[in-house]
Order: sequence, then C-alpha cells, then structure tokens
Amino acid sequence: MEEKDMLVIIYLVSMIPPGVLYFWMKKRLKDDPKYQKTCRKALIHGLLSIFPVMLCSFLFNLALAFLIKDRNSVLYITLYNFFVLAFSEETSKMYMMRRVKKESYAWSWMETIIFMTCVGIGFELSESVVYVFGSNAGQMVIRGITMMHGVFGMIMGYYYGKAEYTGKKIYYVLSLAVPWVLHGMYDLTLKDRISEINDLLLFMPLIIVAIDVVVLIRMVLFLWKQRNNETYTAAITGPGE
Repeated sequence: MEEKDMLVIIYLVSMIPPGVLYFWMKKRLKDDPKYQKTCRKALIHGLLSIFPVMLCSFLFNLALAFLIKDRNSVLYITLYNFFVLAFSEETSKMYMMRRVKKESYAWSWMETIIFMTCVGIGFELSESVVYVFGSNAGQMVIRGITMMHGVFGMIMGYYYGKAEYTGKKIYYVLSLAVPWVLHGMYDLTLKDRISEINDLLLFMPLIIVAIDVVVLIRMVLFLWKQRNNETYTAAITGPGE
C-alpha cells in the first residue's frame, strides 16, 4: 500500500472521534427536528468556514509580508501563527456560528456550546484533508484524538452562551480570546525556530494538548450532567432568562 493511500485511511480513522462526538451531541434531542437541522447546518457551515479562513489568511499574510521582511524572525513567526493562522480560523468559525444562530431559533446555553462544537468539527474535517498531503500518520492520529478545533469550539460556545445568558460583554471577548490564544500558542511552539529559543518550549505543545484533553473530558461530562438543568437547557431570550 502506498504512503498516500495509508494517510487517507488514517485520515478516515482519525475522523472517528469527532464523528462520534458529533452524533452523540446530535442524539441529545433526536425527536426535535429544529435541533437536528441546526446540528447539520452548523456542521456544514464549519466545513465551509475553510473559505473565509483562506481569505482572512491571505489578507493577513499580505499585510505581514509588507510590514516585516525577515520571515525567519521570531516576530514574524509569532504574528504569522497568531494572526494568519489562529486568528483567521477562530474568527471565521465564530462568524459561521453567528450566521447559523441568526437564521435559527433562540438557543439555550447548552445548544450554543453544541452548535459551536459542530462548527469546529466541520472545520476540522475540512482542514484535515490538507494534512493528508502534508503531514504524517502520527500527527493525524493526534489531531483526531484531541479534536483541537472541536474543543476550541466548546470553549467558544461556553463563553458565548455565558455572555448571552448573563448579558456581560466580557464573556463575548473571552469566547474568542481564549481559543485564539491557545490555538496561537500551540501553532507557534510547534515551529523549530521558536523551540530553538529555549528547550522548555518543546513541552508547550504537550501542555496545550493536555489542556485540550482535560477540557474535552470536562465539557463532555458537563453536557451530560447538566442535560436537565434549565439554566443551561432553557432558550435564552435575554440576560438571565
């Protein structure tokens, strides 16, 4: 079997964990057609979010190339990973989530988490196709198990839902800032040029992966334990409602 064929198989296998998470969340209200439709719509919007990501990345890359000529400098690499990659992806996913929300019914706090996670899973499915042609088997398996974009979606959805519920704007900021910073740090510390600065930075991706796994487990338990808690399951029509 050729290497590319093997990577395609590994890609399909690596998509099992996010697929299981998606169908588990989708099953939550299996008799509610509006909920089912919104889960599918959020997933599709996540798949399509690759296009605004490409546009944002292109524009940020142009600006960065104009401002900083040395592409091997720490400043360039830092800004590239935080803005061209992480910020473009996280803002595009939030934009897609807001589009789905605008065309939908009033969501609960829990539904905000679930639908944003669906957007993240959709984007992960699209982005991982690229890794079939430019990655190795180990990286693809790790990406599938950790579900990085799905987890960032959970974080984004949790804080966005909290902002809607409490009416406190700081949580809107956190809904983008927290996944953006984690994403940027993860991408940045994978770069050889950065790890050369200090050997301790070699452990940063492992720390962020560990945080990712802990958040994933805690959020799945949260969705399960709070499934009948009206604070999280009642539709939000205004702060505290």
